[in-house]
Amino acid sequence: MNRLLEFPAVAREVANNKNSALLWAAHSGHFDIVKRFLEFPEVADEITSWYNDALRLADNNRHLDIVELLQKFNIERAAVSEESLKNY
Repeated sequence: MNRLLEFPAVAREVANNKNSALLWAAHSGHFDIVKRFLEFPEVADEITSWYNDALRLADNNRHLDIVELLQKFNIERAAVSEESLKNY
């Protein structure tokens, strides 16, 4: 799938359906795809509302590496948010 993201049409489709693509990747155990989504700020901002669903799907399917990645992502986002509020 990562190779597919190199094709503009595929990348555009994924960009238009970030949330469902994230849920699919978490459910299917595609660690590399979940990690790639979390690397892009514009994606990360949009998946906040889908975080719990992605975490649940990964956990239900015993994709513990994805569960750990999502939890780490959430902790880091919380720390950044807290720091932003302090600086405001």
